[in-house]
Amino acid sequence: MDKTLDTIILHLEMEVLMPQEIERRFLVLQFNRQILSSITPTHILQGYFELSSTAQQLRIRIKNGNRAFLGAKGGEGLVRDEEEEKISLKAARLLMRRAWHVVEKIRYERGGWELDMFKGPLEGLVLAEYEMTNKREKVQLPSWITQAVEVTDSLSNLHLARLCTSLRGLPDVSLSLVMHFAATRVSKIVLTGAPCSGKSVLMNILRQEFGESIHCVPEVATIVISQVGIRPVQGDSMSRERLNRAVLQTQEIFERTSLEQAIADNKRALVLDRGSLDTAAYMEGGLKEYRRRFGGKIGDGYDLVLCLETPPKAVYEKMRANNPARSETYEQAVALGERIQEVWSSHPRFRLIPNGNSWEHKAAFALDVIRKFIAQGTR
Repeated sequence: MDKTLDTIILHLEMEVLMPQEIERRFLVLQFNRQILSSITPTHILQGYFELSSTAQQLRIRIKNGNRAFLGAKGGEGLVRDEEEEKISLKAARLLMRRAWHVVEKIRYERGGWELDMFKGPLEGLVLAEYEMTNKREKVQLPSWITQAVEVTDSLSNLHLARLCTSLRGLPDVSLSLVMHFAATRVSKIVLTGAPCSGKSVLMNILRQEFGESIHCVPEVATIVISQVGIRPVQGDSMSRERLNRAVLQTQEIFERTSLEQAIADNKRALVLDRGSLDTAAYMEGGLKEYRRRFGGKIGDGYDLVLCLETPPKAVYEKMRANNPARSETYEQAVALGERIQEVWSSHPRFRLIPNGNSWEHKAAFALDVIRKFIAQGTR
């Protein structure tokens, strides 16, 4: 058990390439239940431990009460990293009792498809998964699944386990409520850029433009520094590490709870003043160090990233005077803006927002990009 756990965690920390699972996932609304009578079901109990990155987790799985596995998973969407090893039942039960989230389900397998019927707070929820040999493989729902919604990019078993934890103990949890949270897709838009590049002002413009249809999340780093009082000490790498971890942990809480609220309120998008990857720009080793420490792929979970260019020096100095959390000189801000652009630039929907001739031009450009994205209603 110790050797297995050490090996998996070491692979996560050292970025050892783990086997990848390519899988499409569907929330099943209607299917032919008669097929179940000819399939031997598997009872599955799964427990989760979330690691330092929300894109990584350790999973304990017990099948039919007599086989146990410890696995590591990372990433989101169609392609995910996955590694699994068999462990003893005694070890699995010990870990299961201490797991952050636990989910129970009955699995039926037919023609390459896995049909999971959930128990407990998620009773009535049905998920179908199909593992592909490559990303280009065409997948068609089998004839016995008559109605389903694809949730490959928006819903994982960890998400369901979190939902299960949130709902456990609540009275009269209806299936319609569970289905709403499981199936609703709210896009996540990141506003990033150098200090004083105009993110907060743009956020206010978006509130006026889209009103109650969006949910806005303030900059976590500013809250941690100016309100909580956690500040890095010049030349002290430990204090910088402490700040980075505090920001990432708080960011994860803000994002998750805000997303849950946005779903409950039927919002169209979640707009964030900075995303978790911004932390990489503040680390000496940049993106490579961030991935080694916290894992995840570039832009996991974010649908659109707008990076605002560093403003001219006169504008920067004026805005800096009104923000006590900002201590960077203009030269430092320019360098930081370049690092932020570098760490985010590989995101598939990264857009650099130039200063243009004026702030009005800059804001109009950003607003137009977001309008078009939200109008699409998809990733």
